[in-house]
Amino acid sequence: MNSVITHPARKRLGRHLRAVAVVGGLVAAFLVAPSPAHAAEQAGQKFMTVNFHGRSTAPGDSAGGNANVPALVSQIGSFQPRALMLQEVCKSQVDALVTQLGSTWPMQRTFTVLEASDPTGCPNGDHAFGDAILVPAAATVSQATAWSIATAGAPGLNPGVLPSPLPAEKQRVTCLKVTDALAYPTAVCNTHIKPGAAYEAPQIQNAVAHVDSYGNGMPVAFGGDFNVAPTGAALDPVYKTGGAASGRFEEIDQCGGANPRRTDLTTCNYSTHDPDVKLDYIFLKQAYFKGYSSLVQTVAGSDHKLLRGQATICSTATC
Repeated sequence: MNSVITHPARKRLGRHLRAVAVVGGLVAAFLVAPSPAHAAEQAGQKFMTVNFHGRSTAPGDSAGGNANVPALVSQIGSFQPRALMLQEVCKSQVDALVTQLGSTWPMQRTFTVLEASDPTGCPNGDHAFGDAILVPAAATVSQATAWSIATAGAPGLNPGVLPSPLPAEKQRVTCLKVTDALAYPTAVCNTHIKPGAAYEAPQIQNAVAHVDSYGNGMPVAFGGDFNVAPTGAALDPVYKTGGAASGRFEEIDQCGGANPRRTDLTTCNYSTHDPDVKLDYIFLKQAYFKGYSSLVQTVAGSDHKLLRGQATICSTATC
């Protein structure tokens, strides 16, 4: 009868080898384990802003009627933005835009009246003049909010308001939250800053404070006519980089490199107003957006150019 002789030393060696193999497997598994998943991303998110100059302000002014609406309808329908911010527009013009876009690129609007009883300028007896946000008709809009301003003469900067240099003119920053428009739920905000060295900085500072609070924890697009060049210190609370920046946003048309706010006008920070100055912006919260591209176009009847652009949006703040 054959007997099997087991050597204790060989048994111990086998256990050691198996232990090493197990540890080695754990090390190997650790080395090849995938890194935590990055946020989901979606390219091609489209934005547009334009000061339509919809109210006639002087004899011979080419604005003020609805005749310029079809040209803008064509530009919107061609680009198909997911969020459109309009300034200086009459309510009847916004309604005409939505109607004429029809099935080409169906959109819905929110409208903020700046001057509820403007006696002149808007067509067909329309006295409602101000800002609007348009999003696709199929989108779900919630929490539409407008923060009003004090009229001129209000002492200092009142909490919750934007000071205005013009008597009886009301400025607002308007925001809404939208789903099924961009790839992920997004806050879209719009404003029109009145010019004047004494007013620009406090208006912008207060506007961005509202926007930051409103859009906390989610992607934000903040557009409008800011009436300040990119190098202006009044924009420091908005920009994330450049100058004395202290904000959360990058601009869809900003320059690359160490000085994104430099005056260029031809390859970045394009001119949006004559004579050759950038006043119109689409700011995107940097933590949620990347990969910008942009273009400006002339707008019939307006002294501003249309600014449009695309970006990649991220589902979490990890862009």
